[in-house]
Amino acid sequence: LITVSQFHFLFYASRPLPNTFALIGVLWVYQLWLDNDWPRGVRVATVFAALFRCELIVLFAPIFIVPLLSGVLPILGRKGALYNGILALSVALAVTIPVDSLLWRRWLWPEGEVWWFNVMLNRSSEYGVMPFLWYFYSVLPRALLLSLLLVPVGLIVERRLLGITVPIIFYIVAYSFLPHKELRFVIYTFPILNIPAAAFCARLWINRHKSLLRRLIALGVCAHLLANCIATSVLLYASSRNYAGGDAIAYLQKKPDMN
Repeated sequence: LITVSQFHFLFYASRPLPNTFALIGVLWVYQLWLDNDWPRGVRVATVFAALFRCELIVLFAPIFIVPLLSGVLPILGRKGALYNGILALSVALAVTIPVDSLLWRRWLWPEGEVWWFNVMLNRSSEYGVMPFLWYFYSVLPRALLLSLLLVPVGLIVERRLLGITVPIIFYIVAYSFLPHKELRFVIYTFPILNIPAAAFCARLWINRHKSLLRRLIALGVCAHLLANCIATSVLLYASSRNYAGGDAIAYLQKKPDMN
């Protein structure tokens, strides 16, 4: 309920961008992460990072480092990270290089070239620069809306959620070092950040009958979802006016035939 009440996640989920296709894989990896299916998680993570968004390496690294260090995910062997990673990367490259090279008429691995341009050459600033903390003071408040206020409270109430939240925050911090910033670069973090907020809301709702104060706070939880939906409706209308070309085409279609 929290996620579907937030405008930006729904907006980008409806757009045919590489980040949107990568988001499918990210959500899949999250599911495998929570299920402790590490070998399969490595394969899915590698394929989607190689095909759609190389930045996912930064997102997935802190997720897989803990099971690697603890020995839950071995490095070697058929269930190891190395075997599954190389296997998945080989399959992904065997698909993307021939297809994209044919389309671009030169040998090309798109995400490899993107990584080289943005990270190794650090030329992403040519597309515009934002301050280091921009994701924290601008993107997250706009993306999570009022639910952002419940995230730290949820982490205090449910400390076990730190295990899935800290790697996500690490990704945002790490990606903040890249000068060029866009909201869609951190869209993958929104579902996980909503989990502590949802846990706090669920606890309040379950215990709402214990006192009048709890009932009032539970109503506040519902009110925050309503406020999110109102804000999303306003932003949805505003975004529908972003593309004047659509209005121009609609106007031309209504005009009588000039011939």
